[in-house]
Amino acid sequence: FERLCADAENGAGDTRRDLLERAVALYQGNLLDHDGDRDRDWALSPRERLRSKFLRAVTALAESQEHAGRTRKAVEWYLRGLEVDDLSEELYLGLMRVYRTLGRKAEAMRVYERCRKTLAAALGVGPSHELETLCRSLRQ
Repeated sequence: FERLCADAENGAGDTRRDLLERAVALYQGNLLDHDGDRDRDWALSPRERLRSKFLRAVTALAESQEHAGRTRKAVEWYLRGLEVDDLSEELYLGLMRVYRTLGRKAEAMRVYERCRKTLAAALGVGPSHELETLCRSLRQ
C-alpha cells in the first residue's frame, strides 16, 4: 500500500491514477481495528499514517475524476473517503461540488447537513467558511 502510494506521488496521468486505485484497493480499514490492539499506543501512529495516505489517495482520485468530467465516478470516490473519515470537510466539499455540477442541489444540501451535524456532534464546531459559501450558493 505504502509503496504504491509513494510510486503514485512520482507518477502522472493514467499511471498515477492506476497506482492510486491499486493502493486504495489494498486498504482494508484502520490498522488493527478489528484486533484487541485498537487502543494500544504503539498502533496509533502507524494507523493514522496509513489512514491519512488512504484519504489523500481517495481525494486525489475523486478530484481527478471530477476535473475530467467523470462526475459519477468522482461521487463514488468521495463517498468512499467519507466511509473512512466522516469529519473530512475536503471530502464533503468535493461531493457537494460534484452534486452541484450534476444539478442535484437537494443531494448537495443533504451532504452539507450531514457534514454540519457530524462536525457539531463529534467536535462541537460548524462547517468551514468554504462549505458555508458553497451552501449559500446552492440556495440561490
